[in-house]
Amino acid sequence: MESIFFILFYPLVIFGPIIFSWVAGNMYQNGKLKSAEDRTNTFLNHHKKDIVSNLKNPFPETTIQTSGLVIANISIGPSWWQMTAGGIKSIFGGKLGTYERVMHLGRMEVMQRLREEAIRQGWDEVINVRLDTATVKSNQNGKNKSSAFEIFAYGTGIKKNQ
Repeated sequence: MESIFFILFYPLVIFGPIIFSWVAGNMYQNGKLKSAEDRTNTFLNHHKKDIVSNLKNPFPETTIQTSGLVIANISIGPSWWQMTAGGIKSIFGGKLGTYERVMHLGRMEVMQRLREEAIRQGWDEVINVRLDTATVKSNQNGKNKSSAFEIFAYGTGIKKNQ
């Protein structure tokens, strides 16, 4: 009887949380990615163009009335499954697709937050946009472990003379 217990339930106890993380994490991240894409598409359709740019002066013939700093950030972490898969993949080297997905979601979300913050502050456009990324580490039992990424977007909000 004990052998049946170990054969059936031991793998479930060991791999159950990772499988749950894979299923729930994918569902959650797919929903967040769709939400970010929908918000971005709605914003771009409403404003007829993207108001963020990495150019220092996208319209030299226009005079700028005023300017100021616009910032947005997000902290986003991979699921257990993504951390496990990324850890295994990092042993052998190569592309870490599981982390790329998390970073893509984070970049999309932070750029949309930057657009929304610019509109909230009353800017016409945001120029010279930059993204910075940092790894958020936690100290567990004397070991530094990566637990999340912070993506920070900032740029110069401008108000054009009409």
